[in-house]
Amino acid sequence: MLRAAILAAGAVVSDLWRLQAGLYAAVAVIVVTELFRAAVRRLDRSLEPRFAPDDRGIRVLYVIRGSLAERLGIRPAELITYVNQAPVHTEYDFHFALGQNPAYARFQVTDERGEPRLVSSPVFEGECHDLGLILSCPGTSRRFA
Repeated sequence: MLRAAILAAGAVVSDLWRLQAGLYAAVAVIVVTELFRAAVRRLDRSLEPRFAPDDRGIRVLYVIRGSLAERLGIRPAELITYVNQAPVHTEYDFHFALGQNPAYARFQVTDERGEPRLVSSPVFEGECHDLGLILSCPGTSRRFA
């Protein structure tokens, strides 16, 4: 009888210990997750945005696969500063410069290191509206504001 009571008390204590350990583990996981999220938020605030609009030109957000822009070697985060030898600062400037010579597209692209390069290609009928570029919204960068 005493043995059965000790075993029953041990089982109850064991169940309570497991419940307590589970609660401690859950609280520890939540605390570690929130500390990690706070560290990532602090790091994110300290970095300069990669795809922010820029006053020198228009920023490329995405290049569609198989498009003219991909064949030219234009990559995301690059800055298009000139189209057909005309400076561009907005999407309107970009399309206006393309419309001046719709048979040929010549871009001056500045990469992430600030090095400019020229890329060019003939534009066939129908490709003018299918360059494969998704551009950032025009605006004023924080650097020059």
